[in-house]
Amino acid sequence: MTSFHGIGVSDSTDYDVYVEKCYGCTYGYAGLHDCRWISTSSSTGNKVCKHSHIWFGGEVTDSYTAAQNQQVACHEVGHSVGLMHGAYECMRTDSNTGNSHHLGSHNEGHINGYY
Repeated sequence: MTSFHGIGVSDSTDYDVYVEKCYGCTYGYAGLHDCRWISTSSSTGNKVCKHSHIWFGGEVTDSYTAAQNQQVACHEVGHSVGLMHGAYECMRTDSNTGNSHHLGSHNEGHINGYY
């Protein structure tokens, strides 16, 4: 059974980022990110993320240290502002991420370029 502990109302349309802790909904991952996409151009098919939804898998993160949970939060929030997986700081997906809970200058540069 899936149980949710969210901030706000999950079907609300007035949020930018909705975060919730859940059990049985992240398929064994520490965190997941999903986006409500809207089209910005019918001719090119370009889309932007209107609302982000971040789930933290309680069955995984309940046993994490504070530093590990910060790394998961950094990673998923990074997705919510447009970052993809990469080789820098908290957006890494391999086992060498350590407890990096910082975006780092590379990712900060991408965010500054987007916005």
